[in-house]
Amino acid sequence: MRAPWAFSVVLLAGSGCAPNVPPGRSVSVGTSSHGYLRSGVRMPLAGPGFKVVRDPEAAFGTARMVGLITRAAAAVERRLGPGPDLRVGDLSLEAGGRIEGHGSHRAGRDADVLYFARDAAGRPADPGAMAFRRTGEGERDGRRYRLDTTRTWALVEAMLTDSEVEVQWIFCSHGIKVLLIEEALAQGEGADLELVRRAAWILHRPSNSRPHDDHLHVRIFCSEEERALGCADTAPLWAWSSADEKLPASSATDEEILAALGSEPEGTGRVAAH
Repeated sequence: MRAPWAFSVVLLAGSGCAPNVPPGRSVSVGTSSHGYLRSGVRMPLAGPGFKVVRDPEAAFGTARMVGLITRAAAAVERRLGPGPDLRVGDLSLEAGGRIEGHGSHRAGRDADVLYFARDAAGRPADPGAMAFRRTGEGERDGRRYRLDTTRTWALVEAMLTDSEVEVQWIFCSHGIKVLLIEEALAQGEGADLELVRRAAWILHRPSNSRPHDDHLHVRIFCSEEERALGCADTAPLWAWSSADEKLPASSATDEEILAALGSEPEGTGRVAAH
């Protein structure tokens, strides 16, 4: 089976010169860690299946980033019915750039969202921000909760199958990654093994920041138009993504997917998220 990654880096257009971004066009410029945002779009404070729970001044992204979150949240609600809203944390500042508490989130292509949870009786719950152990258990204010793997995997699936945006990373802890892949495989014959194989790479604990056991950090690729205007993707550029040359799709067996859980793409090095 051909390796599902490609190690290329797209450099800033114009050899460091400021790109000529059309007025009013929502564009991510530079990388997630060294970039900025033109004509940032504010995430609505609430909508079908979601609500913003952090500083509204840090709730800006490209139109593509905001669209991904709103579509994915609505897709989870349509599929599983009403439940606790997806709680949306920081995206970027209106013009991007440095944002307190983050090393990335500077170019409108990153967003933090909280995990879905259930209470001790198994009912959907909204405990706020909290960390989950690798067993999926957690506590807040003296109450016990469990990671809602069904709803959280549905969110991941909606993002990875979005027709308009390509996701590069969804940062999470190792333990939560395993729980989500197990949830996907538990669907049996209904599981999309190619999608699960991709998720096994994209769900990832970053090397240089907190374990992301209390939220998912989503990062999307630049669009083709954005790349021409100075947006810069960094490696790895997945072989299935338009960010790199298209490679033939390959099927994956259960054994290959499970094997992927214990490994990382060779040569990726350290992946920064926060």
